[in-house]
Formats: sequence, C-alpha cells, structure tokens
Amino acid sequence: MDETDALLEELSETKEPRKLRRVIGKLNDLDASRVVEPLIKELDTVRGFLDDPKLWKISDEIYEWERVMESICEALGELKDEKAVLPLIELIESYDRKWTIYAILSLGEIGDKKAVPALIMVLENEKKSKVVREYSAKVLGRLATRNSIEALFRLIQNEDGENREIAVSSLYRNIKYGSEFYKILLGINNDVERVSTQSKYLQELIDRDAGFHSDGSIPFSENPTKRLESEREIFFDSNSGDYYYIDDDGEEIECDNLGRSLYEVYLPSHFKGWNPVTKNYFDKLNKDWASHPKFKELGNCFESILMRAFKDHGLPKLSINKNRPNTQGGSYLYKRFVRVYPNGFKPNGIQVFIESFCEETQMDSNRRDPSDEMYNNIGFPIPKNSMGVFVGMSAILYFENGEKWGIEDSINDFDIAKEFFYEIEEKMEEAKAWAAEFTESEKDFVTVQDERVQRIRIKLPNLSLDSNNWEDCKINEALTALASIFGELFAEYSIE
Repeated sequence: MDETDALLEELSETKEPRKLRRVIGKLNDLDASRVVEPLIKELDTVRGFLDDPKLWKISDEIYEWERVMESICEALGELKDEKAVLPLIELIESYDRKWTIYAILSLGEIGDKKAVPALIMVLENEKKSKVVREYSAKVLGRLATRNSIEALFRLIQNEDGENREIAVSSLYRNIKYGSEFYKILLGINNDVERVSTQSKYLQELIDRDAGFHSDGSIPFSENPTKRLESEREIFFDSNSGDYYYIDDDGEEIECDNLGRSLYEVYLPSHFKGWNPVTKNYFDKLNKDWASHPKFKELGNCFESILMRAFKDHGLPKLSINKNRPNTQGGSYLYKRFVRVYPNGFKPNGIQVFIESFCEETQMDSNRRDPSDEMYNNIGFPIPKNSMGVFVGMSAILYFENGEKWGIEDSINDFDIAKEFFYEIEEKMEEAKAWAAEFTESEKDFVTVQDERVQRIRIKLPNLSLDSNNWEDCKINEALTALASIFGELFAEYSIE
C-alpha cells in the first residue's frame, strides 16, 4: 500500500470533519487520476450530511461539515480534472452557501467551458446571494467566452445598481481600448437609456489604461494632451515603485508623480465598491480584495495622513507599519490599518493607529488579546455605502499568552518599561477628555485600562463612499489631537 492508497483508505473511514480536512489537504498534490473519483464520492457523502435537517440544529457540526465541503471543492480545483466539472456544476446550481464560492472558483481553475451556462444561470439568478453571483462573474470573466462576456454586458445594463457593480471588474479584464467589446461599451454609454455610473466608470478605467485621462486630455480629441508639471522636485524609488518628495524638514513624503500627497489623490470615493467577501475576519476568499491595488493605495493614503499628523510631534523618532494582505496561515485580511510607534518597539505593543472597515461590516471578530472583547465592539455595524474609520492608541505592557510583542519585550530594563507605561496611563486622562468632547457621545469611544493595558479607540463619523474629502470623517483633526497627546512621549522612549 503506497501513500495514496493509505490516504484514500483514511478518507473513506474517517468521520471526524477536522481529520477529513487534513486528509483532503494531503490529496491535493497526488495523482489526479487516482484521487478525483474518491473525492467526488466523499463530496456526495458530505452533501448528505448537509442536507440532513437534524444537522441544522447543531450549528457547530454544520460549520465543520461546511468547511469539509470547502476543502473538497478546493482540492478538485487544484487537481484540475474534468471529471469534477459536472459534480461542481450541480453544486452551484443547487446551493447558495459560502462554500458554493469554492465550487465556482474550482470551475475556473479547471477551465472547462462546459461550466459557462451554469455560471451564467447563477449570475442572473437574483435569488442567489450577491457574493456567490460576484464570484460567478469573476469566473465568467476568466473563462472569457463570447457567451460569458455577453452575459456580463447584460448585467451592466441591469436596472439595479448592485447588479451593475458585479459586472464591472470582470468586464474590465476582458475589454481593451478600441476592441469590439469596447465599441459595445461605447454604444451603451452613448445611449441615455442604458448608460450608468458603473458603465461610465468601466470606460474610464479602460481609457486610463490606454493613456487617456479625464483630468488632462479629452479621450477622443485631436488636441495634444496637456502636460501637467509638478510644483516640487519629485524622486522615484525603483525598488518600491513609489514617488516621493523631500519636505522642509528633510522628511521623505510619499506622493504621486505630480507631487500630490496620497490622501489628496486617493479620495474616499476611490474605494467605493471594493469589499472583502468575509467582512469581519480572515478568510482565503478575501484574496482578491487584499491583493487589489486599492489595498496598497489605502495603506499609503493612511500613512500619508499619519505622517502629516505627527510631523511636529516626534516623527523622526517614530516608525510606521502597514498591515500585510495575508496571514502566515494563508488567509487574507478583512480590514486595513496603519500604525505609528516608537522606534525599536513592536507595533502590537504600543501604537497610534488608523483602522478601516468596509460597508455593512457587522463586527470585528478578531480577538488577539483578552482586552479586545471590550475594545473592538464599538462603532458597528458600518452602514451601506460608508467606510468605517477608527483611530486610537493601544499600549500593552505584556501579552497574557506569551507573545513577545509587549512594551516589556522591547525594553530590557523592566523599571523603564513600567515608567513608560505609567506615563501613558497619565496621558490617557487627557485623551479621554479630548475624546468625550470630540465625539460628543460615550457610544463612539471606548477605553480599556488596567495594570496591563491602556487603550482608547474612537469611531469617527461614518464616511460616505461618495465623498471626495477625508475630512468629512474628521480624520486629520482626530489624529492631530492624538499626536499632540502621545507623540512626544513616544519619541522620548524610542530606541535608537
């Protein structure tokens, strides 16, 4: 009996969901001709469990078996065997669960065009959840048959705005300036009864890629493009691909190629329609969101705002950290945050931060520290068509689970670490007084204070995704206040 036989025997005998997932994960890299049919058989078995009404009364078991279904669908996609196409099609036609997305993605990985009619059916079925339909659109765009593109064109002319938004990114990847499909898009945008905000935005994206910009040249004019000149000397970092200029204090300030600060370039409206699949926790399905250029752009924008706030409050002795798009375990983020902290410290232990969540986020489910239970709950849910922006300060002397991130882990002298922590505690009184006046409501800020943690978190006014001004949520005002309270203290204890 070789490794494959041993794993297949374990697959057929194991009835515990978590063990099943581990076995399925090991089958991904083996000979598809030997493992695909047993996986399809297991898929049918798990369907039987999920279709059992008795199981729905035991929510924990439902969750575990749905995770198994995710693993099977994902494995079938990685094995890329066409025998899996029809079972996967049957799944997406019959179900509307989160794991249905994995079946849809696997059809895209296999690449068999036989899946197109079923994917179109899912796309056009408005009884299906929005996220399932969005992923059907992505895979239809990836398969890129004429029928799939025509279905996406029908959707971008739908009377419902959310339906039109689903079509934009998939059409964008398939339409080149001047192509046959581009001419179809022009026809839509030249028809007063079919044109929409989404179809005009799609054309703007395609025109921009072709070198035509709405803020300098007229796309179809014979007049030469007006060249815009920067008012300051701009430098380019070939390693990071970023532009920057040197300000009056000798600091490098990230900017665009015209020398504009990034918070002036990437306005709130720029991030409209960009939402993770799972809005409250890490998930592999958030890969598209966290890998999108807007993830970096929002981080750069927040960095620019933080640097502006701390410019006169110890900035040369402070560091800035932006969260990564993914975890070491392979899941992807659901929120964007940037924090400033003293040189030589761990940012998880001491920071002033900006943190944002997308529209309709119900809560932040991450609980890294016990104090998060009291600290992460304010400010939710985030309304539709809004960005939820939070700012605050977090100081943790040590972590109870032994992680080496606390203030004590950065300063060798325990007495100095405690002294720093006590001075932060004193500053918290000033921060609480400011927050109460700033928010005019105790519901919009929270503090957690004990012998181990000093934390304050403020929910800023909801920021409309139609806004073109970050100050609509008073972000600069709030961060400037936090910088004036904590900036010099952070700088005083920084480690060179």
